[in-house]
Amino acid sequence: MSDADHYAVTSLQCVAALRDLGFTIDGVDARTVILSKGDGRRVFVRRHSTLSPTEVRAILIAASVTRDQFERAVARRGSGSWTKDEPASHEAAPDKGLATTRLRS
Repeated sequence: MSDADHYAVTSLQCVAALRDLGFTIDGVDARTVILSKGDGRRVFVRRHSTLSPTEVRAILIAASVTRDQFERAVARRGSGSWTKDEPASHEAAPDKGLATTRLRS
């Protein structure tokens, strides 16, 4: 699959899509959002306005997520804003004390 097979998305759209696909946010700093899934997968998403097709492809490979799964999740969520310690707009607040990020459409 070439980079042309992937499209550019914002880092917020990428994080929102991965959260919809079962990933949780493990950490956020000025440059990176770290997400993981219970089965050991871990993904790093750079925080800047647009991720290149190459970056999206690398994230999907690391996440073991198909392009179709990702595109459907992006379409469901859209973009958002960074607000720590709040659930995503459609989720109940987690009771495990995990920091989350609110991502609004």
